[in-house]
Amino acid sequence: MTQSPAIGARSWKCEERGQGNSNIARQDELPNFVNPLSQVDASLTMAEVIRLQSFKRKLAAIRGFKSWSKRFDERLDEETKLSDLSDRTLLFLISPGDQNIFALYELVMGVRDLGGTFDFYQLEKAAKMEVIDISVYLLDQLRFESMRRLTWLESSGGPSLSIVELVEQYPRLAKRGPSSVPALAKSHPKYQTYMNLSDFERETFIRKQIPAAIEEFRNRLQD
Repeated sequence: MTQSPAIGARSWKCEERGQGNSNIARQDELPNFVNPLSQVDASLTMAEVIRLQSFKRKLAAIRGFKSWSKRFDERLDEETKLSDLSDRTLLFLISPGDQNIFALYELVMGVRDLGGTFDFYQLEKAAKMEVIDISVYLLDQLRFESMRRLTWLESSGGPSLSIVELVEQYPRLAKRGPSSVPALAKSHPKYQTYMNLSDFERETFIRKQIPAAIEEFRNRLQD
């Protein structure tokens, strides 16, 4: 899918040296929860288990959104969904290029606690492929989100999970296959052509609309 991540690496490395800002909670500001890295006691109540899972997800969001919050100047946390992103942030993430791919690598590696962006090259092959696969999946979902905002796709088909949950639950979500590709909106001028296709052909048809959707999304922001 993507181009080599070599280009644009310097800019991300420079940004990682910057100071944090107020758009994301500092870890020392979080409530005094149980250490999520400790072994879970079998005697924990369901409420305590849920609280522990919530805290672990909060930490995953802090790691994953560390540079996103500085770059995009948005409030991002463990509950942020694709639909919560601003149009300008979404445009950056869906546009072809290396910097948006690095942004997705950084998010995935942070959520999965695999280190910073430049630790990517030191990962074992299996872990590296997992980061790439999840990043490609997220890129698809981001581009589908832009198409929903253009009303090219059915608006009801958006992910109900947060961005962090999309990363965490990728193994399960990946098994959905073509069913994860949203349907074309009835108002789209090519809807009848779309309806005459098989399910597999419909998935390909939707993906072929992505370049035009990105261009249209960019043009609308410039108007």
